[in-house]
Parts: sequence; C-alpha cells; structure tokens
Amino acid sequence: MDKDIDVTISESLVPKYYMVKQALLKQLKAQITKPHQKLPTEKELTQHFQVSRITVRKALSELESEGYIYRIQGRGSFASDKFQSDQMKHHAKNNTAAHAYKYQIEAHGYQYKRQFVAARRVGCPAEEASLFGLEQGVSVLCIERAHFADDQVAIFVRSYLHPVKAAEVEQHNFITQSLLNAFQECFHADLFCEGRRVKIDCADAELAEYMNIEEKTPLLKYTYHTIISDDEEKVPIECATAWYRADIIEFLPDVGGEAATHHHHHHKCSGGE
Repeated sequence: MDKDIDVTISESLVPKYYMVKQALLKQLKAQITKPHQKLPTEKELTQHFQVSRITVRKALSELESEGYIYRIQGRGSFASDKFQSDQMKHHAKNNTAAHAYKYQIEAHGYQYKRQFVAARRVGCPAEEASLFGLEQGVSVLCIERAHFADDQVAIFVRSYLHPVKAAEVEQHNFITQSLLNAFQECFHADLFCEGRRVKIDCADAELAEYMNIEEKTPLLKYTYHTIISDDEEKVPIECATAWYRADIIEFLPDVGGEAATHHHHHHKCSGGE
C-alpha cells in the first residue's frame, strides 16, 4: 500500500468500508496503482487501515461492481483501466501489438509473447461470407496468430479479411506488425467491434496441433467482427475467432476492451489482433 495516501479510520458517521473505498479510489484515480497492476491483499489492506476483513471485502466489492477493479480467482484484485485517459488508451492501442490479449495474459502473471502463424488464401466459410455479403467459398485472406502465456499457447486467433474492403491491409508484414496496427495505418479511422459472442468449443485436429493440446479439448470460443466507423454500409473488414485455453487463463472481458457479449450497439475496438 502506498504510504503517500494517509487515511485514518476513526470514529465517524461515515462507514469504515466507505472510507477504505475512497482511499483506494484516490490511489486508482492518481494511477499510483496503475491499470492491471495488482492491489495489496485483503490481509495487507486490513492491516494498513486497521479494519476488519469484512470491511475491506465490502470496499473491494463495490469497487469491482463499479468497474474500478477486477478480480482473478486465486490471484487477487487488479486495477482496471477506467481512469486511464483516452489519450493513453489511444497510445497503448497504437503501440502495443495484440493489446487486449497481451493484457489478459499479463494480468494472470504470465510473460506475454505474440507469434505470427500463417497468412493464406482460403475459401470463405459460410458464416463469414454472410457477414461480408459474399458467396460462400470466395477467396479471402486468412491470418492466424498465437498468443503465449510463458511458453504455452493460451489464445489462438484466426481472422478472415474482406477481399475488397481490406485489400490494402494484405500488403502489410504480419510477422512484425499486428493486424490492428495495419488497420489503423490503412484506414485512419475509428474501428468498432460488433457481434461479440462467447461459447464453449472443442479443439479440432488443426487447433490441437497449433495449441499443443489433445483433440476435443474444451476451449472458450470468442467471435467478433470489425467495422470502420465511417462505413455507412457497416460491412465488416474482418471476421475473427479467438480460442482461449481456460485451463491457463480466465477470459477477462474488461481488460483492453468492452464486455465480450452480443450487443445490438457497437463498441470501440481495442483488440483486433
């Protein structure tokens, strides 16, 4: 706990938990505890504020429900990026490859690494073809990359690009550059993610080989598509699927992006890796 924040919990009409909450909130707002940095343990907070653990838990619970922190079972509480300025978010988004996946992995205490796997032309699958407004089987570019937690593939991502709207993107070097950065360089506009869905899937033979797991291993399947903000037609430039190994990391929808549920409204894209 940072010693610069000096709060004395004494007899007061203000509940003790609220005073603890406000002290932590002040630290989060000042970014003394930076986004995705771990907070002190409940025991440490109890000792620091000289209050009961129940009081600390109530303060943390409210901070979590209001989106200022998030918790990972068995690892503790972490600061969210709610107080991070739009400018800082823009800087991080533009200068960090695989921003959302990177922070989800690092939030679990792992060392992050991104690896380009393949870029190949394939026949467009039915669901993606429908979103693109194309016929099934039309040739599209498929880009695959792996996101490592230490030496294990924790997330495998496969993206299909629109053959016309994203044609310029195909000229980029995806070995050294993230797909999100390529989009931003090409379009110079805000990107939005729509159609976010999460469900359980099982690894097929190809995925099992890429992720070094047994075939039919249960995985978390996260799908979304990316559109350009000024595109009146709202046709996606990318349809993507990310498979998560839930035995390595928990899916953290609030880290580096919006909640990963299916909405009718669009959300600003900070993932698109």
